[in-house]
Amino acid sequence: MLFTICIACCVFISSGATGNNITSIENVNENQNVLEVNADYVVTVKKQVKVYYKVKKKVKIKKKIRYKSKGKWKIKYKTKYKYRYVYKYYYKTVYRTYTVRDVPPSECKGSTRNCQSTNSAIVSKMKSITTLINVTVPNPEPAPKAPTPIEKPIEVSEPGPEPQLSDFGGNETAYNELWNAWNETNTTYANYLEVNQTYNQYLHDYNNYLTALSQYKKTITVTRAQTTMEKANSIFEFVQHYLDYSFYYNTKYGAVGTLSMKKGNCVDHTHLLIALARAAGIPARYVHGQCTFNSGFRTGHVWAQLYVNGKWYNADAISFSNKLGTIANWNTATYTLKGIYSSLPF
Repeated sequence: MLFTICIACCVFISSGATGNNITSIENVNENQNVLEVNADYVVTVKKQVKVYYKVKKKVKIKKKIRYKSKGKWKIKYKTKYKYRYVYKYYYKTVYRTYTVRDVPPSECKGSTRNCQSTNSAIVSKMKSITTLINVTVPNPEPAPKAPTPIEKPIEVSEPGPEPQLSDFGGNETAYNELWNAWNETNTTYANYLEVNQTYNQYLHDYNNYLTALSQYKKTITVTRAQTTMEKANSIFEFVQHYLDYSFYYNTKYGAVGTLSMKKGNCVDHTHLLIALARAAGIPARYVHGQCTFNSGFRTGHVWAQLYVNGKWYNADAISFSNKLGTIANWNTATYTLKGIYSSLPF
């Protein structure tokens, strides 16, 4: 006859029957704890158990015998041997396998008894958390461009009045020579006036460029709605900073009560986080596991997962060392997965 007693356990997680190559419920990189939505999770737990067995053992027994001799009662001992069974044990490694259903996002949207996502207080708080935000973005308008540089022309003096033939007493040769010289100077001066006008326009355009450049901003501030990821992160950080941690088992307050009490254990932290996420239209679910914290303490623990842009992101708001998608306060490589739920059963 064999009896078994559980001594210790560790966890191995593999993909289900669909053949997906999932070896852990966590991504290997703890800084990006993203869970792909694939098969259900097959959890194999390794245990060391005591196995008892019976051994037949020869036992020496002294039996007291009373007898009468010469009218008096006397006692003597007689040695006899009997066989009895004693129990011994040895340690044996056994494996227990069970399946944890990968709850899809479509089942992680509604309100439940402890996750009251449609409650007016929850909805109001969600709206205040996920309000419009001011963000700095690159200026869509291009920066002003400087005009093409133009060199300042060399100044040319204005020529005198046009020579007249009458001024030369009819000497056409002298007149023609002076008129040709005057005409060349006049043409040079006309060209100078044209280039100088272009140069003055360049100076005007350059001054306008400097004014526009002094007023131009490379970035501008715009008001816009938060993206789904920004909403998820705002909700996570609100719960993380708003609630104090209080130790107790299972659910005590629920989402609405936790919002009012401003404190809760990991279960009620998760109720509030999931209720706010679902109120914002973000699918969210519960994960339950046996976790070893950085202190070395191993215990049952509950945290959330938010579904954003096609991926599940871990959200454990009980520690300031954690971020959305990153768990740092317990060892994600050694925990035992107990269940994934759309509504927590405890």
